[in-house]
Parts: sequence; C-alpha cells; structure tokens
Amino acid sequence: MARKAFDEYNVMAFCLETEKFVDDKLSNWYVRRSKRRFWDGHQAAYQTLYTVLTTLAKLCAPVIPFLTEAMYQNLKKPGDPESVHLCNYPVADETLIDEELSRDMDALLDLVSLGLAARNSVKIKVRQPLAELRVQPGDEGTRRAVERFPGLIGEELNVKRVTLHDPSNGPLLGVEVKPNMKTFGPKFGARLRDVQVALAAADASVVAAKVQAGEPFDLNVPGGAVTLDPGDVVVQPKAPAGWAGAADKGTQVLLDVRISQELEREGRAREIVRLVNNERKNARLDMEDRIELYLGTASEVLLGVIKAHQAYIAAETLVAKWTDQPLTGPCHQASVNLDGQTLNIALRKLTPEK
Repeated sequence: MARKAFDEYNVMAFCLETEKFVDDKLSNWYVRRSKRRFWDGHQAAYQTLYTVLTTLAKLCAPVIPFLTEAMYQNLKKPGDPESVHLCNYPVADETLIDEELSRDMDALLDLVSLGLAARNSVKIKVRQPLAELRVQPGDEGTRRAVERFPGLIGEELNVKRVTLHDPSNGPLLGVEVKPNMKTFGPKFGARLRDVQVALAAADASVVAAKVQAGEPFDLNVPGGAVTLDPGDVVVQPKAPAGWAGAADKGTQVLLDVRISQELEREGRAREIVRLVNNERKNARLDMEDRIELYLGTASEVLLGVIKAHQAYIAAETLVAKWTDQPLTGPCHQASVNLDGQTLNIALRKLTPEK
C-alpha cells in the first residue's frame, strides 16, 4: 500500500492508513495485548515489535524524516546502515501474510468494538466484569472469530463467557422505533401527538423492515392516514431487561449487565489495580520493575476485596513482596478514594537479586 500511495503521489492516504495502523493495531492492540509477554521477557514478542518499528521507520522516512531518524538511531544494530535514509525502502513479502488470520483478527476487532458500544450504552466501565456476551454473527468471518478467539473477546470486554446465538432460534435483539423529532414536528404540526401514538402502537418489526428497505409507509391516524418516510423514523436495537445490545453489519451482540455481588467485588479489585498502577507511574517506575506493596484501609468491604483478590492484584501490578504492615523508609505513598472509602497505597521498587 505504501509504495502504491507514493507512486500515485497520494501521501495523505499513506499517512491516514499508517496512523490507523499505529493507533488501532500496534499500540492499542498488539503492544497492550502483549504486555505480559514483555514482562516475562518473551523474545518472540520483542523481536516482532522490533521488526514492526524498524519497518515503520523506513516506511515513514520520506514524510517524517527527523522523527524516523531518531527512531532508527535508537533501534539500529551494528552493521546496519548509518541512517534510515540510507536504507532500502521495504518490500512486502506476501508469502508471510496469513490471509485467514488477518480476516479473523479484523472480525475480532469489529466484534470487540460492537461489544464496547453495548457497554457504553449502559455506561458500565470495562473494568467491571460481566457474566456473558452472546453473539449472533452476521457473516462467516465473525462466526469464525468467536469460535477461534473466545478467550480474547472475553478478556477485551471483561466478560466471563462468550457464546454464539443461532439465528434459527430467532433474532438476538428486538427492534424499537422512535420518531425523528427533527422531521416530525415540521411535517405533522398539530397532528404530531396523534402520529406519535400511532407509531408507538404499530408493529415495530414491520416498521423497521420498511425503514431499512428505504420504503415509505402509512399510519392510520385520527383525521386520516399519514405517510412516513424512512428519515422520519429512528430504528434502534432493543435488548431484553437486564441486557444491553448493539448491532452492525448484520451482527448482533447481547451483553448481560446484571452485576452480582461477586462481580462487583471483582470490579473493585480491578479499580485497585488501576490505582496502584497509577501510583507506579507517579513513582516513575519502569514497566517491568517489581515492587513491594502495602494496601491499607478502614473499609471492611475493601479489605475483603483485597484479601479475596490479592493474587490477581499482585500479578497485575508486579508485586514481588506483599506486606501487611505500613512501609518504613524510602517509598512512594498516596491516599486515594475508591467508592467513597480511603485506600492507602505504599510501594517501593525491589532491586533484583544477582
């Protein structure tokens, strides 16, 4: 794509695709998903990232020459050309492309975005675990992604279970039709209320089918029938009580938003992880630094959460030594608020044993 864009003098297309790749697939997907592999020192993870970054520097060198030169100087090995601008421009090796994996991963990313939209519709943060995500796939790629990567989907959306819904059992989501008030008011004037009542009483699935087909339809209203155009109606997916739903390109998802006491406690544990990691940053620790940690609070609820999820909190914040007593001597300390309760955090970097 890069060579084609430059050959056609379409630098903007190259820049936009590169920005999308770095944001969506490299930073917010590969690096974030590989965090634990980096912590554990997996050479394959580092080698993959190194290859991507060096190739990216060479690809972008014609348009951001100084930044890519700085990147290259930090990455180059003995024997490499002295400058990124002395390197050959990369050529794609199509034999290394796994088309099926790429399609499945794109479908997975789309599915995660749809699940996040369902979460956002009910304003539940991703840190709060939920019980289940049901998926009615709109195409074979989405079905294959669910079958191949249920664990990844579950981790990304923080749900305990991911299941497929068979469309032969009926649609996963219902539909809800509402008036588009931007057109309703000017169009129907004094009859507005009667038209709203008639629309609410109509069969939502029939109205939705007409709207999605781009066809006008009639409603019986006191004083004579009226004709509605597709733009007069807003069609939204409707989930059953206790669930949140979203739909796109034929794929429907349904998210169980009923939060049990156990799920609520696990959500608080994730909040504690977030707060401790914020203090790691404030203490200017490196990503791979191991720490000694103390967590103190007068809240019995938070103490119960810490005790029940201590292993998880330790793993996510790289705790090598946990102490039940306040730290003395040099350390980083902070008092933070969690659900109206004070949590005291004290941590310090541990020097690796030689």
